[in-house]
Amino acid sequence: MRTLQRSHLLSGILLITVLVYGQVLSFDFAGLDDRLLVTHNEVVKGISIRTITQAFTSYDPELYIPLTMLTYQLEYMIAGTAPWIYHLTNLLLHLTATILVFLCVERFYKQQRSQESHWIAALVTVVFALHPLNTQTVAWVAARKDLLSSVFCLGSILTYLLFLEREGSRRRKLYSTSIGLFALSLLSKVSTAPLPLALLLMDWIIQRDRKTALREKIPYGILSILFITIALIGKIGKEPALSILETALLAAKSSTFYLQNILLPQNLALSYEYQGSITVGDPTFLVPLLILLGLMGAAYHLRRKKSMITFGIVFYLLFLTPTLFTFVKNETIEVASDRYAYMAMLGIVIAGAHIVLPYLKTSKHLIIGGLALILAGSAGAQAALWKDEETILTHTLALYPHTTVSLINLGTVYYHQGNVEEAIALYTQARQQAPSLIDSTLNLARIRYNQGDIEEALTLMEEAIDTIDDATPPSRGDVQALLYYCSLLDTLGRTDEALTQCKRATTLAPQDFTAHHTLGIMNHKYGKMQEAYDALTHAVRLKPHILAARYRLSAVAAETGRLEEAVEHLAYVVRHDPTYENAATHLGHLESLLKR
Repeated sequence: MRTLQRSHLLSGILLITVLVYGQVLSFDFAGLDDRLLVTHNEVVKGISIRTITQAFTSYDPELYIPLTMLTYQLEYMIAGTAPWIYHLTNLLLHLTATILVFLCVERFYKQQRSQESHWIAALVTVVFALHPLNTQTVAWVAARKDLLSSVFCLGSILTYLLFLEREGSRRRKLYSTSIGLFALSLLSKVSTAPLPLALLLMDWIIQRDRKTALREKIPYGILSILFITIALIGKIGKEPALSILETALLAAKSSTFYLQNILLPQNLALSYEYQGSITVGDPTFLVPLLILLGLMGAAYHLRRKKSMITFGIVFYLLFLTPTLFTFVKNETIEVASDRYAYMAMLGIVIAGAHIVLPYLKTSKHLIIGGLALILAGSAGAQAALWKDEETILTHTLALYPHTTVSLINLGTVYYHQGNVEEAIALYTQARQQAPSLIDSTLNLARIRYNQGDIEEALTLMEEAIDTIDDATPPSRGDVQALLYYCSLLDTLGRTDEALTQCKRATTLAPQDFTAHHTLGIMNHKYGKMQEAYDALTHAVRLKPHILAARYRLSAVAAETGRLEEAVEHLAYVVRHDPTYENAATHLGHLESLLKR
């Protein structure tokens, strides 16, 4: 009877989840990071040795997510850039995560001899599946990395719990499977790196032997350290760093912000930008800091009598920890992003379920059903906001009018729609709010150039370039601005100045492929062959699978007498794309020259 009851509970939750999120199958891409990761990303356009190798040897541009990239490659192979297949995958992953949450919570409570394990699992799963805070993760294609990593992480937790119950060879296989799933989770996104500590937390609740529990976590810990190191390498030099105090204050604000939206979800948006100073004396930081300290104090105080509440609080804080290194984005400060709470919220929900379930003596199914309907209505309305880029950006700006990045992105949407004046107005507003954020000025300059006002475009770019500090790590916008300025100067015939700005871009961002590639093309154009060769060689070293760079380098190598090297690069191009421009013809010609 209980098995039938739990089956009905889980099936009902899944059905409501499908009804709520089925609408995403008709949605467009939301632009934004969807362009970076999917629609404008050459790495995901098809599956080949080259694209798979690129997925495992590159960042996006700062996150290491090769397994996520592979899912995009598979989808592109099946349906190109048709949005429905990417949304379908996200929905299926969320349904899988929902099933795994139910099984994990039920199994965890069963190991504590709980007679209410299936009801607690149902309550936690309903909130997880239908909470509007999780809508961003499901409805945004670019949030795939958070979904995929969470699914594998939950799978690792479930197989670990099963491992604790089994004996013999089956037990060893479950242990290995749990470690393997954790590795896959980290390959999807490193945000699940705290899992070893979460498993130790579960061991503490179950009251396992400490030495045995610690010894079993060694492989998990090694994987965590390895992938954290890889992640940190991707972050080096990407954005200006915050001080330790600023990071701590933002962490407190972020933690309490997520907590508030878990308990009372309202005014959910694409992003939550903070503008202003970060000081302890500011109530917007002092109050969250006191709340966070109080939460941690409560967890410590309740560790013996109410250990599951302690478990929930610590689990929540553990899985939020990786987000504490992502506040600075494109020279703006983002306090939070809904998708970062996908795994972490489980801790608060488990603690809450543990508190309220004893008071639900009768009609549990009606109460849980009612909660599901309330959450479903809210999640459905929130999901509708993700139907396209304009809708979610307009909604975000309606709630938070001074979100600079959203102003710039919406301006770009309007520009591509042909609404140039509205785009200019939004870029101008963004520029006034955040003069140091170079993207708005860069976009205004591009518009003026396209309108034929080259001098105005040049003036805008000179103002933008003046804001770049060579002593601090450049943003992507900084590098783009320098390269665009280089292009403008070249158009005006100011060759030496143009080359100087290109060179400056490579100096500021020595690991930026585009900067070195552009410098190589410019030098080649003006007959500076050795400089062209050096820049293009550097570009190919950074991204050896970009055929355009290889093709150009082969031309420079041939023109400077390096025929064997030219043949090597052309052979690579032809091997990976036999129809690429005139590569095959040039290769045949050079090979015949070498045979003479």
